[in-house]
Amino acid sequence: MPSAYWGAGQAQSLFLPQTWQEGMLLFGYGVLFIFLLFRDRLHLQQFSLRKWIGWLTLGVLALIAGQLFPVSIDPISLPLTPEKGDPFTVSLLAAVPSLLAGIILGPGPALLVGMSAGLGRALSRSHQIYDLFHYAFAAWLAACMLHIRYGDRMYAALRLPVISGALSQSAIAIMAGFVVFFLSSELGLLGRLDMALAESLRSVVPLFIEGLFGGLVVVLIVLVMPAWRTGKDLIPGPSQRSVQHYL
Repeated sequence: MPSAYWGAGQAQSLFLPQTWQEGMLLFGYGVLFIFLLFRDRLHLQQFSLRKWIGWLTLGVLALIAGQLFPVSIDPISLPLTPEKGDPFTVSLLAAVPSLLAGIILGPGPALLVGMSAGLGRALSRSHQIYDLFHYAFAAWLAACMLHIRYGDRMYAALRLPVISGALSQSAIAIMAGFVVFFLSSELGLLGRLDMALAESLRSVVPLFIEGLFGGLVVVLIVLVMPAWRTGKDLIPGPSQRSVQHYL
């Protein structure tokens, strides 16, 4: 399990869409991104100077964190990895800035911090422009889970950075599989499903580890900064309210 301090590749480039299917997918991602950002516009308008500075700082850290301390892991003992013997790289701090943005700033700002993380990953490793949106949507999803106000045990578990980080980062693998399925139009349905499943399984383990480790780091940070804890002013969950209404 060799490791290093910096994991960026030599070629810093980004592949732009070449076909109409790729352009359509990119357009759809852009529309969804603008919609999610527009939903949180009132929150963004109330930002103080301190929050703007924190937002920009986390964005820069997200661009860098995905390249720091990469760990190469041999997947022979991992049954979910279809390509046995082909090691994958895990960036241990990749999810930390996005999770912090979700806790401190909320879903809208976390969306842009996640896009910064995706930009760093795309430029140095995958070179796919879709990673910008995948990491942005994952950061938005984590922020939504971290700010759930319901008091039920299930929702309390989702507010834990370890769980929300692991789930949101793993969702990137599903989005990567969707891209393969959507763009493999020359294959039949079963062939497209097979390629999409293989791509998702190939990337889900390292992404899960990144989210899990990032969540652990954020838990330690929140212990030092208890004012950042989520879950304040909880309200009864949907199941509790339905029972109360019935009674």
